[in-house]
Amino acid sequence: MITLKGAWIIVNEWLGEHARPQKKIVAFLNWRKSASYVKDLMEKVYSIENYSTIEMLQYAKNGKPIYPAEYCRLSDGKGGTIRYTGKISCGHNPFLIASRVSDITIHTNANNLTKVIWKERHLPTVEKLIQMRHCNLQGLEAVEESNSWVNKEFYLN
Repeated sequence: MITLKGAWIIVNEWLGEHARPQKKIVAFLNWRKSASYVKDLMEKVYSIENYSTIEMLQYAKNGKPIYPAEYCRLSDGKGGTIRYTGKISCGHNPFLIASRVSDITIHTNANNLTKVIWKERHLPTVEKLIQMRHCNLQGLEAVEESNSWVNKEFYLN
């Protein structure tokens, strides 16, 4: 069994079996990596795994990704949005999703099936994001701890 307190996880998501990628879990990254680092890495990984030859050449020529990674945007209820950097998406179909997660466990059961389990924070409300931006570090930690978490799991084989 392997455990990790916190990390970024990058996973493949897809719509329809025709777009199903070979791997569900693409990467775990150190939790200290910035959201901008993860965003840039996702664009590179997506281009390597999913671009056609023409798209690769276009990316090489102008340096701009065909499918740029984007931070999650939450509606403020007034027609605007607030950027949330704790969740990032990149691609079309399939597409990559990066999330900050905690309490990651990987273990193999008696049937030789390997399962990955982690906790993922629900998207915060706009009020929480505003609170988080105006708090000092101690206040920020208190706000983050009050958010609710969801358990996720996935079998590798």
